[in-house]
Amino acid sequence: MKKIEIKKFGIGSLFKVALYFSIIPVVIMFLVGLVFLLIGIAGKVPEMGIFGVVYMVLPIFMVIFYGVMAVVAGLIYSGLASKFGGLEIYVTEDEESTY
Repeated sequence: MKKIEIKKFGIGSLFKVALYFSIIPVVIMFLVGLVFLLIGIAGKVPEMGIFGVVYMVLPIFMVIFYGVMAVVAGLIYSGLASKFGGLEIYVTEDEESTY
């Protein structure tokens, strides 16, 4: 059994992971906003157009916020892991595995 300790996360990789996790909610929010905007433009409920624009702009801020929070969490983890020790993972290798 081999012990691996994670001492530091790459900041760029954390931002990419946050971006990947936010792709599906961003697409859903954009589509909902588009539907609201079309309903507002059609004139049946004009207030829906305002919500549509908000739902189409909000995902941009959401991606930026998630990315910044992931980077901040990574920096905090890296700072604390260097002082107190990082996450320990125990790995076993199968001797018969071929790649």
